[in-house]
Amino acid sequence: MTGAQESFIQEAKGIAGLIRALEPRLYASVLVAQMADETGWGTSELYRSAHNAAGITIGPPTYHYAVYPTWDDFAKGYVATIHNGLYGAVLAADSAEAQARALGASPWAASKYESVPGVPGSALLEIMQDAELYRLDLPAEPKQAGSDEMTIVRGPAEVTVTERTAQGATVGQTQHYHLEPDQYLTEEVKPDGESG
Repeated sequence: MTGAQESFIQEAKGIAGLIRALEPRLYASVLVAQMADETGWGTSELYRSAHNAAGITIGPPTYHYAVYPTWDDFAKGYVATIHNGLYGAVLAADSAEAQARALGASPWAASKYESVPGVPGSALLEIMQDAELYRLDLPAEPKQAGSDEMTIVRGPAEVTVTERTAQGATVGQTQHYHLEPDQYLTEEVKPDGESG
C-alpha cells in the first residue's frame, strides 16, 4: 500500500459511511474497494471534480457520468442506483465476499470488476484482501473500562455485556442480547428476558 492509497482509504471510509447511513446492508469493505477500482485510488477527474466515486451514469437516451455537488448527494445517488431493481443480489448478500461477487456479476460492473477472467468481483476481492479492507466490516474494538466512548454492535449477533472497572472488577450484572440482522445494540435495546 502506498501513502496515497492509505489516504484514499481514509477518505473513502467517510464516503462509505454516508452511503451506509442510508443503506446499512452494504459492506464498507466492498464500497471502498469499488471506489478504489472506479477512481484509480482517487486519481480520476470524476472523483476529484464531480463527487462521483462509483462511475454512476445518468441516461437514457444518452448516458453520461453523474455530477454531484457534495458527497452527501453522491451517497443519495448511489443508494438510489442500488435500489433501482437491478441489484437485489447485492443487497441480499450475507457477507462482504458474496456482496463483492454479486456486484461483480451485476450490470454495474459489466465484467469490469474481474481481475481473473470469468470470476465476477475478483478485482474487488483482490483490493479488499490487499488493502485489508475486511477490517472496515468488523465491530468497533471495545473501549477500556471507564472510557466515555461507546461501542456500537450491529446484528445479527449474540452479545453479552458486563460492566467492569478499569481494574477488571465486575460492577454491574451481566446482560445478554440477541440482535436481529441490521438491529443495533443501543440503550433502547432490552436485554433478553426483559420486555419493553
